[in-house]
Amino acid sequence: MAVVLGFGNVTFYRVALPVRVYELRTGRFVTDTRLEISGASCPDPYRNLGYDTKDYVTPSNSQVQAAFRPLISP
Repeated sequence: MAVVLGFGNVTFYRVALPVRVYELRTGRFVTDTRLEISGASCPDPYRNLGYDTKDYVTPSNSQVQAAFRPLISP
């Protein structure tokens, strides 16, 4: 069976995570939210087998930290 590389459309989606936040000292529930983390739209290199696909972006460590930062207070 031969694999033929071709061109196709790739749709990239942000990474979405459900998050429940609890207070560290008391364990009290604070909020239930959803984080969306953006990233590089196209990882390098990227291969497509010639058909339309869906994939997730690849966030960097700093992008992950920036997404969680609003949930953490000193």
